[in-house]
Amino acid sequence: MTTEDRLRDIRVPYLGWIALGICVLAVIPLLYLGRHLTFFADEWTFIVERGLSGIDGWLRPHNEHWSTIPLLIYRTLFATVGLRAYWPYLLVLELLHAGSAFLLFALVRRRSGDLLALAAMLSLLFLGRGSENILWAFQIGFVGSVFCGLLAMLLLDPPSVSTARLAGASAALLAALMFSGIGLFFCAALAIGLALDPGRRRRLVALVIPAAAYLAWFVTFGASATSGHRSPLTTAALLSLPSFVPFGVGSALAGLVGLSSRWAAVFLAFVAALLALRWYQRRRIGSAVLGAGVAILLQFALTGLVRGQLGDLQAAEPRYVYVAAVFLILIITDAVAELAVPRRVVAASAVAFLAALAYSGAHLQVYAHQRNAAMNLQAAQLQTVTAFRHAPSIDADTFIDGGETPVTSRQYDAAVDALGSPVPSVDVNRLVALPAVAVDPVVRRLFARSLTAGQIGSGPVAGSCKTYDGRVVASVDLRLPSNQPVDVSLSDGGSVDVSLTLVGEPTGPPDLQLELAPQTAMALRVPDAGAPITWRLRIGLPGAGTATICAP
Repeated sequence: MTTEDRLRDIRVPYLGWIALGICVLAVIPLLYLGRHLTFFADEWTFIVERGLSGIDGWLRPHNEHWSTIPLLIYRTLFATVGLRAYWPYLLVLELLHAGSAFLLFALVRRRSGDLLALAAMLSLLFLGRGSENILWAFQIGFVGSVFCGLLAMLLLDPPSVSTARLAGASAALLAALMFSGIGLFFCAALAIGLALDPGRRRRLVALVIPAAAYLAWFVTFGASATSGHRSPLTTAALLSLPSFVPFGVGSALAGLVGLSSRWAAVFLAFVAALLALRWYQRRRIGSAVLGAGVAILLQFALTGLVRGQLGDLQAAEPRYVYVAAVFLILIITDAVAELAVPRRVVAASAVAFLAALAYSGAHLQVYAHQRNAAMNLQAAQLQTVTAFRHAPSIDADTFIDGGETPVTSRQYDAAVDALGSPVPSVDVNRLVALPAVAVDPVVRRLFARSLTAGQIGSGPVAGSCKTYDGRVVASVDLRLPSNQPVDVSLSDGGSVDVSLTLVGEPTGPPDLQLELAPQTAMALRVPDAGAPITWRLRIGLPGAGTATICAP
C-alpha cells in the first residue's frame, strides 16, 4: 500500500470469513430486537387464508405481488409452530436479510474491491431506514426477492459462466418473482446490464423462463390486482411520477446514512452531481451500473403508479428504501472504486462511515420500540376478543381493527383453535386492567349492534328514575350489569346519543342514535356478555327540555 491507493486495490486479510461471521452474528441482535413482536397487518391475511388450496390458493396475488413462496413459508410454519411463537417467522426474515447483505458483499467485492464491499454489506445489514424489511417477518416477500435477485446477479457476473450457473441464475430470478414483484427490478437490472454488454449478451437466456412464467402468472392471476390501490393506467397516476420518483431515490440516498426523507432533495442533488462528475472523468458508465439505475427508476415508477395517490411520502416507506438502497450501493461503489485516496482520507472516511452506521442502526431500535408499543395494544385487542368469544350478543363478523388487525372475531377464533394463540388469555373481569385505548374500540365493534332500543309505551317509566335538565346536563354516565335495560324518556322529544364502553370514557361518534317523541319512553338494553361484567353507558341528551332515565 502506498500513501495514495485506489479504493479497489485496498485489501483486508481474511475478509470473506470476517464478512460471513458478521452476517451470521448479526442475526442474534436483530432477533433480540424483535423478541416482543407478533403477527401484524398483512400477516393476518395469510393466517385467514391458510386453508385455501388449489392453484388459486397458491397463485392469487397479495397487494399486486406474486407471493407463492412467502405463502409456502408461512404455511409450513403454521403447520409446525402455529401462532404460538413469532421468532421462527422472524428468523426466516433475518436469514434472508443477512444472506442478502453477504451476497451484496460478494458482488461488490468482485466489482469494486474489499473495502467498498465491507462498507456495502454493513450499510445494508444495519439499514435503520429500511427497518420494516428487517424487523417485520411478513417482509420475507421483499427481502426474499432481494436475496434471490442478488444471487442471480452474482451467478451471472464472472467473465465466463457455465450452463449450471445460467440455470441457477434463471431459477433464482424465478424465485425472486415468486417472492414478490421486487423481483421485476432485478430482472430489469440484469436485462439492461447484459444487453448493453456484447460479451455477456448471450446470458440473457437466463431471463427467458422467469419472464415467461411471470407473464403467464400476470395474465392469469396478477392483472386483477393491479388496481388494488388505484388504476395505474390513468393520467393522474402518470402525473404523480415526476415528484414521486426523485423523492423516492433521494429518500433512499439519505436513508443510507440514517437520515430521513426530509433530506431527500439535498442528497439527490449532491450525489447526482458527484456521480455525473465521476462518470465524466471516466468517460464511461458500466452496463451493470446502467442496469441498476434503470432498476431503481423502474422501482419507484411502478410503485408510484399504484400508490402515488397516497402522497410522495409513500416513496420513503422503509420497505422501498431497503430495496432502492441495494441498487444505489451497486451504483455508488462502482463509481468510486477507481478513486485514488490518501491513507489519512481513507481513515477519516472510515470513522465517518462508522458514525453514520451507528446512527443508521439506532433507527432499528427506534422502530422496534414503536412496533412493540403497537404490539402491546394489539395483544390487548386480541385478549378482548378471546375473553368475549362466547358472549351471546357478540357480532363475530365484525373486524377487530380495520388496519393493523384486519380479521374478524370469528376468523381469529378459528385461527386460534387451529394454530394456537399468539397472546396469553385473560378473564373478562381482568380486561379492565388493560389499556382502554385498545379494549374499548374492540368492545364497541363487537357489541355496538347488540345495543338495542325499543318503545315501551307512554307515561311514567319503571325503575329507579332520575330527571335531568337538558340545558344543564349534556350527558349521563351509567354503570350497568350485562344484559340490563335502561328506560329513557324526553319531555320535549329529540335526539339521544348512546355510547358503550368497558374500561374508559367513550370517545368518537356514538354507537347508537335515537329519535324520541315527546313523553315517549324508550327501552335500551346493554349487550349480554355472557359473564358478570359492568358496562359503561353514556347517554347524550338534547339541549332542551328534561330527560328521565330509569335503571335497575
